[in-house]
Amino acid sequence: MGDGLHRVRAFADGTQFADVTFSVATLGTEFLTGRSGGCTVSNFPQTGTNVSVRWEESLQNFVITCIGTSAADNSVCQGLDALGSGDLRAANAAFSQAVAVDPNDARANLYFALTRIAVKAIDSPQLASLANRSGVVITGDSRNVCGVRVSFPHTVPSGAPRTGEILDMLRSVLVPEIDAALGNVSHLSDSVNIALDPIGLPSCLRPATRSPTVEFDRGDALVLTGLLQGARAVFDILAAYNFDVDLQTATSGTTQQLLAASPTLFTLKSGSSLGTARGFVDLSLASLSSAIISILAETDDQSNDLLVVIPQDRAGAERTRQVLNLVRQSLQSQVVLPTDVGLPAPERLNLSLFFSGKFGTLRPVLPAFDAHGEFDLQRFPDSTFGGTAADLTPQDINSATKFLNQAFERVF
Repeated sequence: MGDGLHRVRAFADGTQFADVTFSVATLGTEFLTGRSGGCTVSNFPQTGTNVSVRWEESLQNFVITCIGTSAADNSVCQGLDALGSGDLRAANAAFSQAVAVDPNDARANLYFALTRIAVKAIDSPQLASLANRSGVVITGDSRNVCGVRVSFPHTVPSGAPRTGEILDMLRSVLVPEIDAALGNVSHLSDSVNIALDPIGLPSCLRPATRSPTVEFDRGDALVLTGLLQGARAVFDILAAYNFDVDLQTATSGTTQQLLAASPTLFTLKSGSSLGTARGFVDLSLASLSSAIISILAETDDQSNDLLVVIPQDRAGAERTRQVLNLVRQSLQSQVVLPTDVGLPAPERLNLSLFFSGKFGTLRPVLPAFDAHGEFDLQRFPDSTFGGTAADLTPQDINSATKFLNQAFERVF
């Protein structure tokens, strides 16, 4: 239907019962595609309130993306505008400003936590230098996250950094941001309730069709906290053992050749890092367990919740929480996983052996090699993994591997 005045007349059994004239204004085409944009309307609908709107293609109209009634709100809205346009750097700066204005603002802290790690990873000159030396070509930056492109070389060039240097640099760049993000998330109260609208995402991450707003509440905050704590633990485990190898050897040879060429690979370097890792694993498991309690306790309408446990999965969620708590206890001493968590027989678990630095090298617990020099995940010389899982058998490992492979195939 083109621009201008149009008339509609309605008839029933030949008798006219309605006659309406209306005006149509288009944007030069019947259905506008491939366009994005937004703006902020100041002091609307009343003085001191600013409303941000953004074009939504599926609706062929502008939709409200943010309403600001304070200085912190206004900075958050600026950040969401920038995020929706793909400018992650400007969004992060606006969220940072919002936190500076109000350190306890829930939305500001959540968005700052979610963007700061990504911006640091994309824009870090140190990581860019390592990528360049490795032959990896990165174009674009966080000012247009949808325009970032990464291409990998067919062969690793001479002079490429060793994996130890890469891991050390990743740790020095990202761990401070993870710690800071945990600080942001700690400001989310037990009553936190934030509406997340997918239209606020960059276009390359936005759903193709209009998706409803989702609710981010305490359970979601605890899951986010647990994931960040888990990531922190991974970096400490990587710092505890020697993972330093020549990058060319790592990418061109077999795993068996790699281990033969690097006799100190997987040997313990720092028991203190393992101790720090144990602390973060403990915190992560506690956060995830608390998240399950929080989600199961919700009594409001959960149709738009980010994370939901449906009624038929409640028993499974309770078993998962029981396992998380037992694994947490195993960080300090041996526990027994009972059959009521889904095991065919009780299983002993003692992760304290690992986190106490009892393993000077991880090589004895690695899988055997197949005929091609790669790990054979069906064959473990020590199925108990040094006594950490004293009752585990090769058959148990094979069953678990088969289950994980089937689950992976169903998902992907």
